[in-house]
Amino acid sequence: MKISLKQKYIFLSVIAMLFTECSQTEEDMLNGASGVCFTASIGQNQTRATEDSFETNDEISVFAFKGETGFSGEEYAHNRKYTFQSQLFTADEENTIKQPTDDSQLSYVAVYPYSTATDAKFSFQVKEDQSAGSNYTQSDLMMASTYPTDAQAPTLMFSHCLSSIVVNFAKAPAGNASVKMVNVSTTVSADLATATFSSSGEANQSVVTAFNGTNSYKAVLPPQTTSMGSTGIEITVGDAAPLSYKFPASCEWKSGIRYAYTLYIAEDGTVSDVK
Repeated sequence: MKISLKQKYIFLSVIAMLFTECSQTEEDMLNGASGVCFTASIGQNQTRATEDSFETNDEISVFAFKGETGFSGEEYAHNRKYTFQSQLFTADEENTIKQPTDDSQLSYVAVYPYSTATDAKFSFQVKEDQSAGSNYTQSDLMMASTYPTDAQAPTLMFSHCLSSIVVNFAKAPAGNASVKMVNVSTTVSADLATATFSSSGEANQSVVTAFNGTNSYKAVLPPQTTSMGSTGIEITVGDAAPLSYKFPASCEWKSGIRYAYTLYIAEDGTVSDVK
């Protein structure tokens, strides 16, 4: 198609206008013209699938407070949904937190993943099949908080609230393997005011782990103390009968800590822990 010189100038002018509008939009977000937005980072526990960064469309719950830090202050905004786009957490008009007109500073508490049920105290359930879709990341409860600030784009430093369990094999299973944590608790009692997270409910649930690379599998579980001779790992290779390993002693899995176990499967199907 032939384009005249005049048409080229018009076309280039439109492109220039679009770039200007994009730049102005990003600048407006950082300057607070569209309300408060957030930059974010993740601590080094590395239980998340993306390890140290958020993905586009990740959602968090955000609370804002006046006067004091966190839930000891006056609640200014309750459980607003913010979404990760273009390296920032932003919200729609209904959820956007606006700076107070009295120039008060705000402190923030944020929780990943977003839920309408999130409050100062709430119950959280890890996914029972963490090998499917985004179930692994959606199980990785994280929290961030700030001191009072008047920044338009404060930084949220997220820390992992649950325990990360990694199962490695010293020798590759002879076929496609499914690895399951058995007789564990999958429910968390969360208290954001004290930043404490503990298991609740019976430790009689099972969680299918997610693939973690060659001969390695991972799961996110509530902090808990395992039951000696009951809590364990079940390995199913292809259509064969499941193989079982039970922890010979109780284990205390703490909040924000990764625990790794290396297993060896003998020819006779015996599973042992490689120390």
